[in-house]
Amino acid sequence: GEIVEIPKRKVTISDASFSFDISVYEIFASLLNGQTVVLTGDDLTSDEKAQLMIENGVDVLRCTPTKFKILLDSEKFRIALKNLKYIMLGAEVFPVDVIDEISNYTSASIFNGYGPTETTIGVCFQNVLSHFVGLHKVFEQSAELHSNKISVIYQNKSFTYSEINVMANALAARLAMMGVKKG
Repeated sequence: GEIVEIPKRKVTISDASFSFDISVYEIFASLLNGQTVVLTGDDLTSDEKAQLMIENGVDVLRCTPTKFKILLDSEKFRIALKNLKYIMLGAEVFPVDVIDEISNYTSASIFNGYGPTETTIGVCFQNVLSHFVGLHKVFEQSAELHSNKISVIYQNKSFTYSEINVMANALAARLAMMGVKKG
C-alpha cells in the first residue's frame, strides 16, 4: 500500500470507549508525539462534543464510523468539521456512501483503519527502534519535552504532560506494591 505521511497535529479528539484496547494505542500515539488529546465519553451529546472541538482547536477526530454517523446528525458538529485536517475512523466497516456526505462539510483527509479481521488491526506498525524502549520511557521523554503543555482534556479538566507523568508513576508504584512485575 501507499505510505501516507501525516504531519504533526496539535489537538486530537478521541471519542472511543476507554474499555476498548485499541483506544489506549490511539491515545498514546498522540501523547507520544506531544499532542493534546481531548477525551470524550458517551455521556456527552453530539453538540457538546462539537463544542469541545471548537473550543480546543481540534484538528484530528478519532472514532468509529458508527459514532461518526451519529455525530454527523448534529448541525454544530457539521460546522466543527470545517476545522478538521484528519478524520481517523476504525474498528468497523465504513460505508463508502458516507464519504460523499462528509465531503459536503469538510476537506479533511479521511482514513479508515479497518481490516477484514480483528487480527489485522495495527499489523502494519513496526518497531523501528534498534533496541526495545518501553512506552513508559518514550512517554517520559515526551513529558520532559512538553512538561507544561496540555496533554489531556477530560470532563472540562486539563492535565499537563508533567501531571499525567506524575499520575502514571504513582499508578506504577501502586501496581508494584500490589505485586505486579515486569512481563
